Amino acid sequence: MGNATRWETDTGPEHSQWYIDRFRRLAAEGADLTGEARLVDALVPPGSRILDAGSGTGRVGA
Repeated sequence: MGNATRWETDTGPEHSQWYIDRFRRLAAEGADLTGEARLVDALVPPGSRILDAGSGTGRVGA
């Protein structure tokens, strides 16, 4: 393979687990995890197509 990507050099192997744990903790604390999706839903007409680019795990896009 070629050179390592910035993601590979700037994050440790524990980063993915940290991200998962963060959202599990937020959900357990009762945080609003769907507010972003509700905001987009309120801003666009029904049946609109939304390109979800660069959204991490796709949590909102799903």
